Amino acid sequence: MLRVLAIVWQSYYNMFLRVSKNIKDFTLKVYSARALEQQLQKLDQVFTEMEDSDIIFLYRSNESVWEEIEKRIKEKIKIQKLYASDMTLPTGCFQMLSPIF
Repeated sequence: MLRVLAIVWQSYYNMFLRVSKNIKDFTLKVYSARALEQQLQKLDQVFTEMEDSDIIFLYRSNESVWEEIEKRIKEKIKIQKLYASDMTLPTGCFQMLSPIF
């Protein structure tokens, strides 16, 4: 089964969490960037789960925890392709960019 891990804005977290409970074709584990910023000790758990995930979805926000997330991804996670969402587009619109690393 496909494993997806997402780190998203707090405002998207609840929606992703509701959806994750109704999906049968793949597993979705979702984290709020704001909650991770307040509980930095959870980052080790998140990165362990990232290593076992098939897809990592990141919707970057302005929390300072993103610096640590990006640093650790670059150092420790084997990535074939990483795409980023463009936050300058209207909410809910994503533009696939060239891989960022």
